[in-house]
Amino acid sequence: MYAVITRFIMRPGGAEAVRPILRDQILPELAQLPHFHHFYAIRTGQDIADAVTLWDSEEGLEVHLQQFAALATRTAGAHILSMERESGEVLFELGS
Repeated sequence: MYAVITRFIMRPGGAEAVRPILRDQILPELAQLPHFHHFYAIRTGQDIADAVTLWDSEEGLEVHLQQFAALATRTAGAHILSMERESGEVLFELGS
């Protein structure tokens, strides 16, 4: 399994503005990508959010790296000031 952790710094009020965009546009498209496993969005500050996306394969990770930034920019770019990503292989998983 592979993970991508993305930190989004948003314009003031951006976190609330992005919620319906995430729910109605980004997540349905993300769920259709090959090898998609899970997605988590975590508010870590007033207008800061971290997203954790899990993929079943390295190929899924590559799809994410190629397509997700473009998808986020296309749908929610007006609210995003910056995006930083880290990715790699998941070493341990616990839970169901």
